Amino acid sequence: MAKLTDKEYAKNTDVCPVCQAEAVEGNGSVFTSEGGWLPCGCTECGASWDLLFKAVGYDNLRKGEDPNG
Repeated sequence: MAKLTDKEYAKNTDVCPVCQAEAVEGNGSVFTSEGGWLPCGCTECGASWDLLFKAVGYDNLRKGEDPNG
């Protein structure tokens, strides 16, 4: 089985991009102002990779209390 392309993987991040097994584990996400990543690994074939995140905006904004009264 061929390795998934970035576009193929982005459509289904629940599978390993190497063996396509649904045996993916992730741990310890990191976020910066540009985006972030989640170190992932496959318990089936042993592959490891970083799942990448990119900030594209925000959602579900709720107005908070005015700290100045």
